[in-house]
Amino acid sequence: MSFWALVKKDCQLIFGRSSVFVQAILLGLLLIFIFSLAKPIGERITPNQAASIFWISTVFALILIFNFIYFLEEESKMQDALLLSPLASQNIWLAKSLSGLTVTLVIQLIFSIAIFVFLEQSVVQFSFLALAIFLSIDLGLVLVGSLLGALSQGHELRESFLSIIIFPLLVPLVLAGVKTGSWFLGEVNISLSSWMKIVFSFDLIYLGSGYILFPFVFSGE
Repeated sequence: MSFWALVKKDCQLIFGRSSVFVQAILLGLLLIFIFSLAKPIGERITPNQAASIFWISTVFALILIFNFIYFLEEESKMQDALLLSPLASQNIWLAKSLSGLTVTLVIQLIFSIAIFVFLEQSVVQFSFLALAIFLSIDLGLVLVGSLLGALSQGHELRESFLSIIIFPLLVPLVLAGVKTGSWFLGEVNISLSSWMKIVFSFDLIYLGSGYILFPFVFSGE
């Protein structure tokens, strides 16, 4: 199986043949709606609060996505077949990451609309630097999610196990996401260049760690 065939297979299964895509969306929308009801009457949720809700919803959706992506291989006994294929283990990890990134971006688009509607937010300012930081944050999230999704294989309580180990690792990226999202929604006292350095640094750490560790994690050695 080629790299792109693996990406296509995962995306087709998630979008067309499973309920996990709908579950991830509904979970995020439920969180956004609940927070919209929690605000005091007559007050408006701040950009910082709205961005925090957006990224919390994203992380929960991410857990569902990568739990399902690797559960597919475990359930269908395809893990050994992938290990025996000409595809390098690192390419399997990157393919799973790209599949997760594609699904995450679609889900985030829906979450963004919900943020605008339920939390009465709007994009006040835009820059390609902020967009690059946003996409880099997503990249870091899926790199970690893909690695830890493979690590959670074989655990009966996969979702709980994945949640416990993934949240501490994602704190720097989530904080950067909140600040970047706040900037999009109107906060002005935010240094995007400083957050860009932090995000790119952690992306490199996650990329290097995953490249080294994934072959051992996926094979169970």
